[in-house]
Amino acid sequence: MSQPKISQLTSEQETLIPIILENWKNIALSTEQLNREQAENAIRKAYSVMGKTEPEICFLSSPFAAKT
Repeated sequence: MSQPKISQLTSEQETLIPIILENWKNIALSTEQLNREQAENAIRKAYSVMGKTEPEICFLSSPFAAKT
């Protein structure tokens, strides 16, 4: 089931863009500890919705830890 393409935003949607961007910026820069159970559930649900095989999920202490 494909979604229709949006060709134009409403004035309300245009007004919400800076608010939504700020919200996502705060999420991206957050240093709060992750709720692993909630994250695992979200990942499993996303893969299920896409009809994909559930991935192996692992959490590391930092991005640098993924390199080693």
